[in-house]
Amino acid sequence: MLQAKINSGPQSLEAGWIIDSGASCNMCAHRDWFHHYSPLVNPMDVILSDDSAIQATGVGRISIRMHAEGKSSPVVLQDVLHVLELHGNLLSVSHFAKRGSEMRFVGEGCSILDQHKRVACEGDLRGSLYVMRITTISTSESAHIAVLDSFPAKGEDPPEAALIADNLGSKVTIDTWHQRLGHLNTDNVIRMVRKGMI
Repeated sequence: MLQAKINSGPQSLEAGWIIDSGASCNMCAHRDWFHHYSPLVNPMDVILSDDSAIQATGVGRISIRMHAEGKSSPVVLQDVLHVLELHGNLLSVSHFAKRGSEMRFVGEGCSILDQHKRVACEGDLRGSLYVMRITTISTSESAHIAVLDSFPAKGEDPPEAALIADNLGSKVTIDTWHQRLGHLNTDNVIRMVRKGMI
C-alpha cells in the first residue's frame, strides 16, 4: 500500500489514481471529490505496509471518467474510504476483482477490463506504480447517470456501476434529477435509476 508522499514529473500523484494490490478497498484523500459522503461514527484504522496506521473518517461515492482506447466513460466509484492522511488515491485490485473485473499488467501498461472483457481503463507505469488514466469529476460538474446492463436481485448488493455502465445515459446532472423529483435524496435518485424507474 502507498505510504509515502511521492512526486513524479510535473504533476503530483496526489491527484492521480493508483492501482494497489495491497489495498482492501478504494481510498481517497480528497474530501471535496465525494459527491455522496457519510462520516464514520467510529473512524477505522488503515494499516500501512510498515505496520503504522492512519484513519479513515468517512465513506462515499466519487464520480470519475475512465479513459481507454481513445474514449472516456463516466463511472461512479462506490464504497470509497476517505483517508485524509493518504498521499494518493488507491484503487483496490481485490475490490474490482470481487465485482468481476480483470486487471492486466503488461510491461509498462495496465488495463482494467469490465465484466464483458472490454478495456474500461488504461494506466501507465510511473516509477514502480501503475497510475490509471482517470479524471475525477468535481461535485460542481455534471455527473451522468449511467444506464446499467443488469440490476441486482432482491437482497443483493448493487453492482459496481463503474464497470457495467452502458455508454448510453442521461445528459442531465444528478442535481437536475434531484430537483425534478421534488428534491428527492440523491441516493434515492440513484436507486431509482438502478431499478429502471427513471
